[in-house]
Formats: sequence, structure tokens, C-alpha cells
Amino acid sequence: MIKPLSFEKKVKFFVYIHFTEFFNAGDDAKLLELAAPSCAKLFVHGRAGDDDRLKTSIDEGGGPANAVVLFPSDTAMTVNNYLKYRRCSFKQHDHIQDFDVDAEGVGVEIEKPLQIIVIDSTWRRARKMQHHLKSVIGEVKHVKLETDIISVYARTQSQSGRICSVEAVALMLLEFGESKDICEELIEYVKINNKALTHSFHQKDTSKWKWDPRAYEKGETLMGHPAWYFATRANGLRKPTW
Repeated sequence: MIKPLSFEKKVKFFVYIHFTEFFNAGDDAKLLELAAPSCAKLFVHGRAGDDDRLKTSIDEGGGPANAVVLFPSDTAMTVNNYLKYRRCSFKQHDHIQDFDVDAEGVGVEIEKPLQIIVIDSTWRRARKMQHHLKSVIGEVKHVKLETDIISVYARTQSQSGRICSVEAVALMLLEFGESKDICEELIEYVKINNKALTHSFHQKDTSKWKWDPRAYEKGETLMGHPAWYFATRANGLRKPTW
């Protein structure tokens, strides 16, 4: 069972997911909504209105200056260099600061939660999505990870450095100073999803998880596929219409 985690660092997760991945059981980024329901939002690339909703959310959280895209572009910074940049930005930009009152009633400045944008798609599509994202929310710093770990993700080839979205978030948070236990728990959630996929794929009757419009019209729910708990949230098991 995937339970919500209590993050020590002040962060928000904005998953920018391609619509083909949204309906894919093997996609892992949707797990962030379960692991962090109070600080994670999902926006679908290609669905009407989601780009506007994403821009509004970013602006409300301090704008592009208080956001970072987890994507290894040519201009991406290491997490360590980004944190140095962020500390300087905190002193220069009032819009990434909130104000609170301490125990003695004195007003103090605090940082707004860092907004982490996760682009979730295949590599080829993700490159196009990150260019489109710039036109939606403006100029946002990119960060990259330097890792040679081998992914636990069921859909990933067993080559070092190739990791899934949730693993990338966990590694970034670890460098950001998040609890090691929390980061390891995030990766455990990927393993849970792997088990769900393995269980489904070993079923002899594959008709239980294939798309069947005739069954849908009869009101039958096809829940053999592990994605049913995501797909049913998006208007039953209908294919995307946007």
C-alpha cells in the first residue's frame, strides 16, 4: 500500500505528463500524487486548459524564479550549483519569500516551497515538451543528476544512469537535503508498482486488461490491468479525447 509521505523539505511537485503516459500502467510519475497528495499536482500535456492551470500554479508559488525543471538539458545545472543559485535568489527576489511569525511574535522571512517540475514522457517527447514548457511558464532553471545507479523500474533497460521519474525525484531530494528514509521510501513505491505490473502480465487471460470498447458500452469495468485505478479517475476507461 502506498501511503502519503511527510517530507522534511518544503517542496511542491508539478508533474507535466504526456497524455500517452497518463493512460499507461507502467508509468511511475503518477505515484507522486499518492506519495505526496498535499503537495503534488498532475498536468497533462495535450489536455485543454492544463497549460493554463500549470502557469497559474507556478505564478501563485513565486513564479519561474521559485521553480526548477528536472530535465538534463544542455544548460542544466547540477543540484549543488542550483542550490547556490537559489540561496542568492532568495536574497534578491521578494516574490519567493513568505512571511511568518515566530514564537515571540516577531515577523520572519521564510522561503516558499520549491516548485519542482517533472517532465514525464519518453526521451524524444520530453525534449519537445521542455521546449513547449518554456513558452507556457517562461524561463525556468533546469537541473540534472549525475548518477550511475541502475534503475529498479520495470520499464527501464538495465543500464546505469537510466532512471525513472520517481527515482530522479528521490535522488534530487536527497541532494537537496531530504531525509534518506523518505527518498528510499519513494523508490520502494516504484517497486510496489513493479509488482502490480508483474502480477498483471503473468495472467493467462490477457483479455482482462486489454481495451475493449464493447465491454465499456455494456458497463463492464476491466480492472485486470494495474492502471485501472488511474484510468477510472479519467472518465472510466475511455481513451483520451483531447
